[in-house]
Amino acid sequence: MKKAFYKSEYGDIYYELSLADEKPMIIFIHGVGMDHHTFEMQVEAVKSDYSVLVGYVSFFVLMPAWILLVTTADYGQDAYEFAKGKQLTLLNGSNLLHLLEKHGNNTKIDLKEAEKILKS
Repeated sequence: MKKAFYKSEYGDIYYELSLADEKPMIIFIHGVGMDHHTFEMQVEAVKSDYSVLVGYVSFFVLMPAWILLVTTADYGQDAYEFAKGKQLTLLNGSNLLHLLEKHGNNTKIDLKEAEKILKS
């Protein structure tokens, strides 16, 4: 997985990128108080079937033909409106758990447990 900084007029943004030829891309975007390590297990589970980008929304400049945008929570109505008519599918937390289960990774989303791990 390529690990680098994207330099922009707004500052440097860290990202990790794994490209798989002719495969759709999943973009993992972490929430407040988390970092790129948040999705390590999920990335490991899907990286053979998808291109993977761990970063921020500003990475739409890298948009391939089709993107699956992932969050551990849910999206607001504005996000669904934004995605209409684009080659963009929004995957919320419960959809993410289903996808991971499909790939043999039985996991859970537990924000309190994640917070404890990040603080240790």
